[in-house]
Amino acid sequence: MKRWVMIVLAVVCTALTGCERSASEVENTQYVFSGEVIEAEEEYLRIEVHDAGNSSLSKGAVIEVSTDVVAADGCPEFMAGEYARVLLAYDAEDPALRLEALSVSKVDATGGDPIS
Repeated sequence: MKRWVMIVLAVVCTALTGCERSASEVENTQYVFSGEVIEAEEEYLRIEVHDAGNSSLSKGAVIEVSTDVVAADGCPEFMAGEYARVLLAYDAEDPALRLEALSVSKVDATGGDPIS
């Protein structure tokens, strides 16, 4: 009888460990939003969010994004009035801080179709 209890406990512990791994995979989620560039400086872009994507940002929020990005081809040069899609490694918990992006790319006014 004790042997069966130990086997059942081992199976339950293994199942719970598998759930913990699934939760850690959620941490690997990438977050994206897009919007209009309202100010373009060498060190950062100020973007008005038009599409919050899967981030917690609100539509209409103004966000600063660093132009120092992880992407191999860097951040393209932007001018005010152009549109950008921003990919983040973490959700923007405090939109008052300048965000560090994985990549920033030019998109059309709808936030789709990347522009080369």
